[in-house]
Amino acid sequence: MQAQLWTISGLAVELDKDRRTLAKDLEGLEPDAVDTADNGRQSRKYRMSRVFAHLANGGIESPKDRLTRLQADKTEIELGALRGSLIDRNVAKRHWESMVLAMRSLMMALPTKAAIHVAGDPSRVAKVQDALTDLVHEALEEIAGDAIAADVRRRFDIATQGSETAAEADDQRVGGSIPPTERGSERGNRKMADEPR
Repeated sequence: MQAQLWTISGLAVELDKDRRTLAKDLEGLEPDAVDTADNGRQSRKYRMSRVFAHLANGGIESPKDRLTRLQADKTEIELGALRGSLIDRNVAKRHWESMVLAMRSLMMALPTKAAIHVAGDPSRVAKVQDALTDLVHEALEEIAGDAIAADVRRRFDIATQGSETAAEADDQRVGGSIPPTERGSERGNRKMADEPR
């Protein structure tokens, strides 16, 4: 006795499934036979046992099975958060932004604090402070990029569409140099970021 070969239409009737959906589910499965009609149209035929095996390995999923799988995924995410192995993306983003802003503030204060100790001669303090400020700005420019791969950045931007970063929200730069108009000879007299200008 020979195994019967089924067309996609015949399989759809037997499996009580939409023909187009079934055809999509079977895209990765090679047909057992391909018949060509007189008009040139090809008809793919499959053995039922191969179709079942293919679908069982990742094909059809009933709505109830899908719901069960999604609930299990949700529970895993919640458990990961409780264990501390997963954190919310927005929490991580806010934490990272505040760390970067704090580091930037410390680096910007460094020339003023260090110039007095490095200069030795009080008449050279302003010159040393200017040189240190330029070095800090150069370092901030160099680390201004976030080193996140383009595909990861794109997925993150899609997932967080509509939210602004802290730098955009309050118009504060996180890296890079201060424009020449803001650089004055009175470096120690600049206003803090939260003070009105």
